[in-house]
Amino acid sequence: MRTPLIVGCFFLIAGVAKISGQNVRVVIAPRSHTIPTSGKVVLDVRCINETNHSLTIPSLDEYEVLSSVHCRTGQNEGEATSQGLILDHPAPDRQIEPHQVIRKQISVKLDAKPGDVVELRCEFPGQKAKLKSNAIVLRRK
Repeated sequence: MRTPLIVGCFFLIAGVAKISGQNVRVVIAPRSHTIPTSGKVVLDVRCINETNHSLTIPSLDEYEVLSSVHCRTGQNEGEATSQGLILDHPAPDRQIEPHQVIRKQISVKLDAKPGDVVELRCEFPGQKAKLKSNAIVLRRK
């Protein structure tokens, strides 16, 4: 009796790990590591399925950019901001095939003064899971 229960729990946990996007990597990369005077930064987003099977992931249409500004002068050190595209009717989750790479570009407006360093990352919320990207560091000219 215990063996079927334990095996059933294992497959339930394995299924949740698959759905949660544990095997999907989200990598963001800026076109330039400097923030222009306009503050507009274009990010290339890559969503990579590193497994041998299809996975369900959040739509990349809805995202949040989390940033932290580190001032050269030390004032307002670590000021955090959040921005993004939040939809009234979220797009449904989507499939990503084995070893597939999904590409997307997003634009971000960063409020940084000359000499400031900004650390940022992206999150993509879904119906069952949230994907989180790597963090990058940019410097304002």
